[in-house]
Amino acid sequence: GRLGAEKEPYDEGRHRGCNDCRDEPGGDDVHHAGYGGLRALGLLHEQAREWQDAASAYDSALALDPDDVDLLARAGRAWLESGHAERALRLLDRATKLQPDDQRIAWDLGRARREADAERKQ
Repeated sequence: GRLGAEKEPYDEGRHRGCNDCRDEPGGDDVHHAGYGGLRALGLLHEQAREWQDAASAYDSALALDPDDVDLLARAGRAWLESGHAERALRLLDRATKLQPDDQRIAWDLGRARREADAERKQ
C-alpha cells in the first residue's frame, strides 16, 4: 500500500488465502513482490522442464503461503519429475487434503505413491 492511501480491499484473485495481506497494513506490496516473483520463477523453470529449479522456487513461495493448493500441486509435480517421490508425496498429499476433488492432483498423487513405493523397495 501507499503511505496515506486507503488500503485496497483484499483481492481473493490476487493471492488466494493470504492472511498476511489482510492483517498487515502496507505489507502486501512487499509480500506479493516476493511471492509473485518466486511463483513466476517456478513457472519459468517448469516451462523449461528444469524441475529441480522449479521445485526450489515453488518451495520458497510456499514458505510465504503454505496453503496455496496450486503451488503445492506444482511443487509436488516438480519434485516428482526431478526424482524425489517421497518429497512430492508429502506435498501432493497436503494438496489433496485441501482440495480433494482435483483430479490432476489425485493423478500426480497416485504416481508419487507408486514411485515412492518403488524407491523404498530398492
